[in-house]
Amino acid sequence: MQQMLDLDPARRPMSRRDRFLDYDNRHPEVWQLFCQFSREAKRAGLSRYSARAIVHRIRWECSVQRHTGDSFRINDHFAGHYARKLIAADPAQWGGFFELREIKD
Repeated sequence: MQQMLDLDPARRPMSRRDRFLDYDNRHPEVWQLFCQFSREAKRAGLSRYSARAIVHRIRWECSVQRHTGDSFRINDHFAGHYARKLIAADPAQWGGFFELREIKD
């Protein structure tokens, strides 16, 4: 019975948000690229764009352009978190640029 009710927080699986925060902390270059590519999309005249498309472009940049190989990984589910982080950093500029959906854990 005790095994079924393991309430030790250190043993609980991390939430999706916590996994994002951990990843973001370990990979600041991804945040920099997300900001850069978002600015490029806006400068190109787009009033709305897909955070997931930006994450795919980051994959391309890191794997192909920068030749970092197959070791680069980023979870698709982090796209919404990066969009929310950018909006929180500058709501006047980025509010409404990304379509946001509920994040489920």
